[in-house]
Amino acid sequence: MGGDYEVLVGLAVLNGHPNVRANTRERVLAAIGELYRRNPAARALVTGHTRTFGVVSFDTTLYGPASTLHGIEQAARAAGYCAPSPSWASRCRAG
Repeated sequence: MGGDYEVLVGLAVLNGHPNVRANTRERVLAAIGELYRRNPAARALVTGHTRTFGVVSFDTTLYGPASTLHGIEQAARAAGYCAPSPSWASRCRAG
């Protein structure tokens, strides 16, 4: 039964309920800050947007195409997007 109470208190804090004590509100917000991690897949389901796009290129072992792809990656990440490729796959999950 205690877990149900904790969920209700958490919801009361998130919804700004006025009957939550200040120290309880601070503890709940601290726990949320410590435990909450964004889930890009869940966000995509809710918003209908993945903020991911693909890039098709050729011979990325050459300096020109590799440099272009690097610039695309930097601009995409700065704008909150992810352009997946084999070398970038692990970086797309970090956000």
